[in-house]
Amino acid sequence: MKILLTTFWHMPVTGGIASYLTHLKNGLERLGHTVDTFGQEKGVKGRYTVNAVPILSKQSMRPFVAQVVTRFLREQAPETPSRIKVQETDRYTFELAASYLDLEEYDIIHCQDVISTIAFSRVKPKSIPLVTTVHGSYTDELYLMGVFTESDMGWHYQREQESRGIREADVTIVPTHWLRALLSERFDIPAHKMEVIPYGIDIDDFEKHMSQTAKLKMPGNKTLIVCPARLDPVKGHTVLLSALAQLKRRRTDWICLLLGDGPIRRKLESLSRRLGLEGRVFFVGNRRDVPSILKQADVVVLPSLQDNQPFAVMEAQLAGKPVVVSDAGGIPEMVTHRETGLVFPKGKSDQLAEHLTTLLEDPGWRVTLGKNSRSWALRQWPSSRMLEQTVDLYTLALKCQTH
Repeated sequence: MKILLTTFWHMPVTGGIASYLTHLKNGLERLGHTVDTFGQEKGVKGRYTVNAVPILSKQSMRPFVAQVVTRFLREQAPETPSRIKVQETDRYTFELAASYLDLEEYDIIHCQDVISTIAFSRVKPKSIPLVTTVHGSYTDELYLMGVFTESDMGWHYQREQESRGIREADVTIVPTHWLRALLSERFDIPAHKMEVIPYGIDIDDFEKHMSQTAKLKMPGNKTLIVCPARLDPVKGHTVLLSALAQLKRRRTDWICLLLGDGPIRRKLESLSRRLGLEGRVFFVGNRRDVPSILKQADVVVLPSLQDNQPFAVMEAQLAGKPVVVSDAGGIPEMVTHRETGLVFPKGKSDQLAEHLTTLLEDPGWRVTLGKNSRSWALRQWPSSRMLEQTVDLYTLALKCQTH
């Protein structure tokens, strides 16, 4: 098969979507399929790319699209917020760029978000199946980030985009049963029309990177807590810092590394100082040696307020580490409390502090949980499982399209 993977989000994408695309593309190519990627660079002066090679300039199309969108909204919906005007302009420019592609040459178009799904549903040949993977609830994330409230037009706009994107796809993939239930209830979509295919990891490749020496020097006389997550509100770092302040009052034989970067880094650094966590909590930014850092960790923590199936948990499990996670979203499908890790109610810093205290006080249990965690991961997360299920879904979509 010849497959087009596409996303509206800026290339190169980051976080879980980046990991998913990498494992999916590499795995499909190993199976003998041909895979192209289509996306856009960041900024209004960026370009649209195929396989990271620029093919079109946004500047050659966006001013015209912006003029049309602005005129239409001024006449039909003058109260439209500027943020929605910008997103509509970007969406239609993306759609116009997609129309320049020779889409007839592909057997499958696989989108990674609802916006690209809407765009390709309007320009693709009817004979080509459109698959979309929904990686989470973008509306909920924006709400938690304070972008809008439920009474704002932005809330209703984003919900309509999500609903439309799922309905326009011929097949929708979701990584967790939690997300399928959420979308089914919210948008009145039959659950059987969404296929649950959990993410997978190239375990051999991860272990190769894990065996390399970390470039970050870490003290050998402290218990090492690691939180690998981008720094934005939905990942719950404020909850973690509050828990660590409580932990500090109980014992001081630990340090915590925050791996990743994001829009609230300065806010978190300021909070860390106010809580007296200097010398205990270190913001180390984005890292290329995350697997080797995880190998040296004693405990991995992810305090998300909303999440789906975070790769951070999967990687920590493969590294054989005990994980302390919130019960947000699909995470409870990944971690069994007191068997492969410890789970606390999202937002509850006091219970997170209790779990961290328990693991610091009992190194033997840390080892046991870590072994259980790795055993589970080796069974659950091989990318071969994800690839087999995804290719089966492609094949079924092609068969349905020909009837």
